[in-house]
Amino acid sequence: MDQLQSIRAFVTVAREGGFRRAATRLRVSTAMASRLVDALETRLGARLLQRSTCHQSLTEIGELYLTRVERILGAIDEIDGRFVAMGSKPEGALRIAAPVAFGLSQLSALLDRFVNRFPDVRPTVTLTDAHVDLTSEDIDVAFLTDGMPVTGVHALHTLASYESVRVAAPGYVAAHGGAAASGDWPDLAAVRLDLPATGGVDAAAFRSDATPGGSQGVGHLEMARRLAVAGLGAAVLPAYLVDADLAAGALVRVAPVRPLAPVTLKLAHARTAHLPAAARAFVEFAGTAFRPAS
Repeated sequence: MDQLQSIRAFVTVAREGGFRRAATRLRVSTAMASRLVDALETRLGARLLQRSTCHQSLTEIGELYLTRVERILGAIDEIDGRFVAMGSKPEGALRIAAPVAFGLSQLSALLDRFVNRFPDVRPTVTLTDAHVDLTSEDIDVAFLTDGMPVTGVHALHTLASYESVRVAAPGYVAAHGGAAASGDWPDLAAVRLDLPATGGVDAAAFRSDATPGGSQGVGHLEMARRLAVAGLGAAVLPAYLVDADLAAGALVRVAPVRPLAPVTLKLAHARTAHLPAAARAFVEFAGTAFRPAS
């Protein structure tokens, strides 16, 4: 029997926990799935699965073998998908998810350049700071920033690392004792979302801390930026969101009250093998559009 087919059958049985479910996923009969694994065990001269009437479990050798062949199958699927896509023209729907602030400030310019290069692609964008499930929501690619809950990820690409900066409007600085007094100012809370825990992700991790005494609760980073520009307080925001405001003088940098961590931007997709040509083209396009992470 075909060795690669036998390996795929073994991996699927191990991950599905039984021959019947594995056979359904592989679109073969249960007897065929069993014969494929038998052939692999015969070739290796080792038992990979402990079989019972209702369940199959991995032997010690089976666990070691599974760890290694899964990486090999993943590499094969990646290569196959890449060469299939090379012969396909990027076209059709491209479903993208992105954080609200990033999408509003950065994504339109990126999509404009992408569609100019691939005019037959039709992007649709979902802007959300909530949990994203790439598989169930049928999302091709998703931009993620630190702490964003996401499931269904097959691959994750780091695109860029942005400085976090504390900013305020010049009028606010002048009215509150100047920059030297900035340590006493309350910060606007950048994100205050009451999200249910999904897939084991703690929703509290999705709230940013506000300095004690802060009175403004805002919906997302873009709203925090607007409140800061309006002179309602200081805010800690990613540099990409306020670069234009700093250049225009609408905001100025002020000293942070504690060290600020950078914001990492990543791109995720749910599957590699048979990834639509439009999605694959966008992954590669985005990878070259952003500066490397520092």
